Amino acid sequence: EDRIRPLISMGSGFDYLVSDMVGINLQINYNYTFTDLLDGIKYGNRNDQYWDGQFGIIFYLTKN
Repeated sequence: EDRIRPLISMGSGFDYLVSDMVGINLQINYNYTFTDLLDGIKYGNRNDQYWDGQFGIIFYLTKN
């Protein structure tokens, strides 16, 4: 079976500037896949979907 499957990803987030050289990033995403076998289990009539998030620290190499 094909291992590459398309998905639709939607998300929202923000960057916050802590100083001239450092920022933080927070983001959350919703992902809808076009398969019900992402987790290896076929259940019901709906395709798999999942949420993910990220938190990051951004270091700017030049001053804004």
